[in-house]
Amino acid sequence: MACILAAASLQPHRSRYWKTATIDEQFIQRAAKILWCYEQGEWLSQRGEMVICLDEKPNIQALSRIAPKQLMGPGRIERREFEYKRHGTTTFLVSLDVLDGTMWGCCLARNDLSEWSQSRVFASHCWGHGENRAGLQ
Repeated sequence: MACILAAASLQPHRSRYWKTATIDEQFIQRAAKILWCYEQGEWLSQRGEMVICLDEKPNIQALSRIAPKQLMGPGRIERREFEYKRHGTTTFLVSLDVLDGTMWGCCLARNDLSEWSQSRVFASHCWGHGENRAGLQ
């Protein structure tokens, strides 16, 4: 069987997934508004407004190895302990100033709007720079 599959260049144990995009009219309208902000970043900045791109990565596992890694040496590769200790999860929030490319990031204790608005990212860079508009989903 292996010879037949190899001769036909078939690999039945391998597969890939894809998702067919479903682009509707509402998506196009929302995307146009967001892209307009990115395109007009310099003009908005001159009016005292900031264009900030926000992204979150929720539920990141906080892990640590139970033993330190063993460094490589002559004829020996670096080795790491397979087992790890779990320390719960966290949410990573990052913002990008579209005009100058500056990025800020922080980890949040909880994943909710009150935690977002009180985070260091918003408090020190986003709020207080003129008019603020937020589009959150």
